[in-house]
Amino acid sequence: MRIFYIYVVIVLLLGANSCTSALKSFDRKDYDSSVAIIIDKIAKNKKVKDDDVRLLEEAYLRAVEKDKTKIQQLKASNYQGQNWIEIFNLYSAMMKRQDAILRISPIYLSDGRSFTPETYPLHPAREEAREGAAEYHYQIAIELMKSGLRSDAREAYNHLDCIFFYYKDYKDAKDLLVKAKDQGTAYVLMSVDKNPQLFLPKDFEYELFNYNYGSALNNNWVKVHTSAMNGVSYSFAVRLILSESYISPEKIKESSYVDEREIEDGWKYIYDSRGNVMKDSLGNDIKVPKIVKISARIVEVQMNRSAMVRGSIDFYDFNKKRNIKQEVAQGEAVFNHYYATYSGNKNALTEESKKKITNGPAPFPSDADMILLATNELKKQFRNIFSANSKLFNYD
Repeated sequence: MRIFYIYVVIVLLLGANSCTSALKSFDRKDYDSSVAIIIDKIAKNKKVKDDDVRLLEEAYLRAVEKDKTKIQQLKASNYQGQNWIEIFNLYSAMMKRQDAILRISPIYLSDGRSFTPETYPLHPAREEAREGAAEYHYQIAIELMKSGLRSDAREAYNHLDCIFFYYKDYKDAKDLLVKAKDQGTAYVLMSVDKNPQLFLPKDFEYELFNYNYGSALNNNWVKVHTSAMNGVSYSFAVRLILSESYISPEKIKESSYVDEREIEDGWKYIYDSRGNVMKDSLGNDIKVPKIVKISARIVEVQMNRSAMVRGSIDFYDFNKKRNIKQEVAQGEAVFNHYYATYSGNKNALTEESKKKITNGPAPFPSDADMILLATNELKKQFRNIFSANSKLFNYD
């Protein structure tokens, strides 16, 4: 009889525009959405039809029954420990739905009858699920931390962190969280080994280490130290080994070319074969422009100097007691300066030559300046290589 009643209600509702969305959700067996749509409509003081109330009652009952069935299945499953998480979420959803509908109850139909949903004592069951979920995460974390592996400690940390979703304080979870963080962190010791005969800036190491390498990696599980700290067990070492440096002599290369052109430089008379000035038809002396050739010599000067600092970057694993990777590191600096001068008549210069002479001579950088530029490039390369190989620190 109940099934026939529900069928009749649903058929009648098909023609009602006021609850089309709620009915569509009901047909999809999305009972929670159906309940939420009608509750929202009532909460906004909109006119509610009897069909809306009947649909709300049926959708609510079906949603509750659906959740209760799912909870029974989860409790009967062999994976009950893990299932406490979903059971807690289901009870939380049931409480939220029940509280929402109670806030607008009782709901009256047009004939004076009222609808108040059946309520359930959900709080004790939800607290049982809360304890089960927290204990599940706790026990998993305990087992993972027994292995001593960084990867397991990181997973244990995530499980312990989940506990605080359920409780602000649970057993010794806070202490274990700190321990898991330390156990899962890869501590990296960074150092520089250099040939004492190398000519390097005195603050090279300070500038190299004055950089937040840990933040650059965007990895909370890697801590980089530039000096050994007491009580820290280091997993890796990254050593920059500088073996050689080179500074080239100052080089100057000159080349030259000549610009020539013809210009008017006043005028001159035209003479006949007798040496007399020729006349035009009006009796005036015949004059023509005087063309002269002018020139300028352009001297191009190319100044060049270079410097290089070279070495390697070794990635050392303390547990394996060996290098796990080596990369070549090299910083180069090149000084190039071009300028040009000219001698002769400036008016002979082409447009291109005029542009060339705008640069003037410049002093060569000193040895110290060249090495400083080279080490600046080396620092950039070191940081790039370090970041590119950060995945090495994820392995146990």
